[in-house]
Amino acid sequence: MQPQTETPGKERLQKILARAGFGSRRACEELIVDGRVSVNGTTVSVLGTQADISHDVILVDGERVRLPQSSYWIANKPKGVAVSEREAEKFIADVIPGEHPRLFTVGRLDKGSCGLMFVTNDGRVA
Repeated sequence: MQPQTETPGKERLQKILARAGFGSRRACEELIVDGRVSVNGTTVSVLGTQADISHDVILVDGERVRLPQSSYWIANKPKGVAVSEREAEKFIADVIPGEHPRLFTVGRLDKGSCGLMFVTNDGRVA
C-alpha cells in the first residue's frame, strides 16, 4: 500500500492517533510500523496512509480510536508556570482541571509572567 496524497476529509493516520492521545506523531508512527493499527479491519503498516475518523473504523491494539471532544479554556497563568511542556516543572495543563493529554496555548507568556491564556485541546485552533 503506497502513501496517499491529501484527500478531502482524510488525514494521515499518525496525525489522527496523536490527536486521539496515543502519543506524539513520532510515537504513533511506531504504532503503525509495528502493525498495531488497523483501518476497517485491515492492518496498516505504511506511514502516510490516510483515514477519515468520521467514516473509518480505526483500531489500535483492538481499541477503537475516538477523538476527544474539543474543549476551550481561559486560564489564569501564574508566574512560574510554563506554556510549553519543554520548558519544565509546571506546565499550563496543571492549571486546567481534569486530565488532558494534548493541550495547546494560543499565544505565549514567559514563565516569569502571569496573565490570561487561551488553552485548547484543538490543535487546529492553536
